[in-house]
Amino acid sequence: MSTLYKNALLLKKLYLLKALSFRYTDEAPFKEEQRLPLPNTLSALHKEMQQCMLCPLSKSRTSVLFDPRTPSKVKVMVLTDSPSANDDSNGRLFSGKSGEMLEKMLRNVLELDEEEVYHSALIKCHPPQNRKASDEEIESCHAYLRQEIALLQPQLILAMGEESHKALGGEDKPMQQIHGIYFKHSDGFVVLPTYHPAYLLRNPGAKKESYADLLIAKSLLK
Repeated sequence: MSTLYKNALLLKKLYLLKALSFRYTDEAPFKEEQRLPLPNTLSALHKEMQQCMLCPLSKSRTSVLFDPRTPSKVKVMVLTDSPSANDDSNGRLFSGKSGEMLEKMLRNVLELDEEEVYHSALIKCHPPQNRKASDEEIESCHAYLRQEIALLQPQLILAMGEESHKALGGEDKPMQQIHGIYFKHSDGFVVLPTYHPAYLLRNPGAKKESYADLLIAKSLLK
């Protein structure tokens, strides 16, 4: 656990103590060896995410964005770097036209039904002005993502962003250089980077490459 993340957890506990009217404690509120356990069900994890105040985005967000479903047979996790402003307003990941395109990609190419797909984001709150997420924000949310993966155990994660790809252990390179090049994570799932549907809407010439990526993804699914 990084110092940054431990400090964020320490701050969260101090706020809790203050809310409980504590003004002083001679017991260290966070010990070096402690690891705060995360819930072992998706519904409980989602509830904890909604209460999260580990980074400054908790002050500016409209919504905490996650897939509200608890599917039991997930094959693919679709992972974006961060929720869009549209997602934040609608309270739903991959909303609007990009969501419609994603649905068609998953249904028509991968031939997956709703219960076989889970949507997630590297960070759970929308950064103001659509800026890139900071290292602090990514680190603060990373434990939530790890727990989602552990609970769902997807076969494949479609990393629709360079930061998502990097956070899962991939190379730090532009999507144009890494899309379609998959690797197996040490935890057993496969990571395949590909273009976000919002990018495809702005750059329709990349749809052919995206289609090829999805065919590779389909070949990897059991």
